[in-house]
Amino acid sequence: MVSKRKNSIKHFRRRSEERIGVRLDPILIARKIRSGKLNFLRRMSLRVTLWEYEFQNQLYVVVYDKIRKTAVTIYPKSPLKEEIDPIKTFPL
Repeated sequence: MVSKRKNSIKHFRRRSEERIGVRLDPILIARKIRSGKLNFLRRMSLRVTLWEYEFQNQLYVVVYDKIRKTAVTIYPKSPLKEEIDPIKTFPL
């Protein structure tokens, strides 16, 4: 049986390739989050937080799960549109 953490990692890799065109490593991004190198956006719950991640001069929002200590998914941040509600748009 595959753990939720491993499934989250697979999900992140698939979504990064789908949305960005590059397969990013969620473990390295999670390390950056834990070390304070990314900008905190907001807390969605006690377990889930949103972080701003810059890649190839574009901004993305990373959803981080503190229980599993990994990035769950990533999506583009568009500064011109109204803020996307990740709970409705990208449910976990």
